[in-house]
Amino acid sequence: MDQFVRVIEAIGQENFQKIQQIHVCVIGIGGVGSFAVETLVRTGIKKLTIIDYDDYDISNLNRQWPSNTEIIGQTKVSQVAREAKKINPEMSVEEISTKLTIDNYMQIMEPIIKGNNVYVIECIDDTRMKVLLTELFVMNKTAFISSMGAANISDITKVRYADLSKTEYCRVAHKLRKELRKKKIYKGIPVVYSPEERIKNPDNIKGSLMSMTATFGIYLAQWVIKKVTEPTD
Repeated sequence: MDQFVRVIEAIGQENFQKIQQIHVCVIGIGGVGSFAVETLVRTGIKKLTIIDYDDYDISNLNRQWPSNTEIIGQTKVSQVAREAKKINPEMSVEEISTKLTIDNYMQIMEPIIKGNNVYVIECIDDTRMKVLLTELFVMNKTAFISSMGAANISDITKVRYADLSKTEYCRVAHKLRKELRKKKIYKGIPVVYSPEERIKNPDNIKGSLMSMTATFGIYLAQWVIKKVTEPTD
């Protein structure tokens, strides 16, 4: 597998084989999730599930891999899967082009998280669904990490890992923390977030830069890679 020679040089053959044995599910493959996927694929992951209901729109071109003018209107999962297999034709990609809702998320997620060596990266915007998914992962002791808000910020040096209980100055994290407290979940939720002060937008439009969303996505993927190659438990 010549395309992964430099990965093996960086982490070693044994760790590379560990990466090839895991199953990663990425929920939401927009500006953040798509770069988490690309990072994982280029690191050698062989089993991937991607979940997203959306089609590409022209507004996605500034920040989402692999969006371009030729695939406007096509489903994100189909295009991400296609590009992933161009990098590694041997990999397995399960495509779920469905919006997770209160009625279907258990049916969709339970078979995935009940599998072996499963890691979940959650990158959706819907706070209610983030709460339900987090509760499900905590109850099932699923290895997972969540993305907090990457909009209206521009300093990549402030992106960091934290437990949700330790986050600051992030509205998404604040809302999620507040709702999880009602379910008596107070800590143990790994997230990627930024404490950078958000740009105030009078039109309430979320401004996004690829430099930010890609950094969030790479951080999320690196968390999985570190968990697999440098276990601390």
